[in-house]
Amino acid sequence: VLETFGAGNIPGGGGKLIPIIKKAFSSGSVVVVCSQCPGGTVTLGAYKTSSSLKEAGAVSGKDMTTEAAVAKLYYLFSLGISKGKIKEKMEQNLRGELSR
Repeated sequence: VLETFGAGNIPGGGGKLIPIIKKAFSSGSVVVVCSQCPGGTVTLGAYKTSSSLKEAGAVSGKDMTTEAAVAKLYYLFSLGISKGKIKEKMEQNLRGELSR
């Protein structure tokens, strides 16, 4: 789980961070982007500085808290479902963790 600025922005487009995220994703990890801001939502690709995260395979945590994202990942991985299904479910409201 990454905590980013505002809508999912990272400094400088992620230069050295993006290859690490791509490697993690290809190794089976799911990278979820949450905002460190108390309000608003992560919208990957809304700004150029978040587009690289989306292209690397990261998924939006929307307005979910970091703590909720970690707990949700634990739960979804415990189900033994595919990485693609986990990414899909991370962007869906399951138990009130997302307001939209």
